[in-house]
Amino acid sequence: MKKHVVFLFVLCFSSISLFAQNNSVAEAERIFRLSLTEKNKDTKKQQRQKIIEIAPESAYGYFAKAWISTDDTEQIRLLEKAISLKSDEYVFYNNLGNAKQNLQKYSEAIVDFEKGLKFATDDDSKQLLCSNLGWSYQNLGKYVESISYFDKALQYNNYQNASDYNNRGWNYYKLKEYDKAMLDFDNCLRINPNIEWAYRNQAYIKNDLQKHEEAIALLDKAIGLNGSDASMYNTRGWAKQKLDMYKEAIADFEKSIALGNKANYVYNNLGYSQSSLGFYQNAITHFKKALELGYTPDEYIYGNLGNAYIETSNYAEANTYLNKSLAINPKYEWTMCKLARNLYKMKNVRAGIEKIDEFLKTYPNSADLYFEKAYLASEDKDFKNGEKFISKSIELNPKNSMAYSNRSYYNLELGHDKKAMADIDIAISLNSKNGLAWNNKGSYLKKAGKEQEACECFKKAMELGEIRGKNNYQKFCN
Repeated sequence: MKKHVVFLFVLCFSSISLFAQNNSVAEAERIFRLSLTEKNKDTKKQQRQKIIEIAPESAYGYFAKAWISTDDTEQIRLLEKAISLKSDEYVFYNNLGNAKQNLQKYSEAIVDFEKGLKFATDDDSKQLLCSNLGWSYQNLGKYVESISYFDKALQYNNYQNASDYNNRGWNYYKLKEYDKAMLDFDNCLRINPNIEWAYRNQAYIKNDLQKHEEAIALLDKAIGLNGSDASMYNTRGWAKQKLDMYKEAIADFEKSIALGNKANYVYNNLGYSQSSLGFYQNAITHFKKALELGYTPDEYIYGNLGNAYIETSNYAEANTYLNKSLAINPKYEWTMCKLARNLYKMKNVRAGIEKIDEFLKTYPNSADLYFEKAYLASEDKDFKNGEKFISKSIELNPKNSMAYSNRSYYNLELGHDKKAMADIDIAISLNSKNGLAWNNKGSYLKKAGKEQEACECFKKAMELGEIRGKNNYQKFCN
């Protein structure tokens, strides 16, 4: 009889425990449902802590633990446990995919998001999962597939989600479909004018289209919204560099580095601008820093290093890097020019000119080689041939502002003042940031006795970082 009493007591106790457990899970699920629509983060956190308190070993308990955890690997473990207990909650799969995205496991994340999409019942949930699918495909470089999911995400949200427009626009940008990309970024900013990334992305398009002034204006807006983003300054500096605004570009690259940008390319960009203003030793330091940080050696960085070594009179090092540049790209005409200049600087004028002539046999229509040949002639005070060769360079490339600047200098030296002034005006019309052209204009005006106007030009050249403009301003205008 006693054994039956004990058995009945255990059975009743077990039933009561199971009933209580079921009630706890039901309450956990109720709170879980409430938390999905809760907008206040603190309230949401309290709700999910309550779930852990009342049903820690339930699917909802594991989900809540994962949500609170900051470790992606731990989140994955907990969410997989939650799914093993309840496999039809879309948000379990969504959060599992997010954790895998954070670990750059994009292909695995796609599988989870697609599973979640099967269980999503409302448009908001479907929009979220399609956005995440689009983001994963985007990170895999599968831009067409990414666009298809952002299309769906926008449909589910009645085309009112700014981020989806911005992300779809980025995919169009990567496919070089600039008109579609620009339209998406415009729509993004129409919905939310405070998304700095949309301005930055539009600036990328403008840079690709060689519309650098427009790119700078867009990046000014982006930085106005988020002045702590290091990448924005690097991008703006690059646009300024393309306009020969080297002094301003240097300030942006240095700001980018100060904000924590340790990318190798920002040091390469900084070195290029410093080299362009004559700060060659600083440029060498930063080019080498770029290489130390893993910058893929190419003809450009080796060529730039070689040029900087020429200007610091280290001709042996210059020769080493210039030959490395040509080894990577034997058709890189700029390096050919610098290799010839290196020979000239080593007091072997004839060898330098012969090297240019050797290259011209292979590349007879190279504006760069004629530009360099003109420079070598002018360094030898042969301004007549300098004018002849630079004119050939201009014939081959009539859009090179610096070529007109140089020809104006040669004509000034030859006493052809009217020709010089005409070239100066063309140089400035092609690039108003051409410091050498402003300096040459100052020299012309000084020669014509127009002191005040000359000083204004020298000052403009100095502000643009032109060292000769600075010297002339200090010599004649202070």
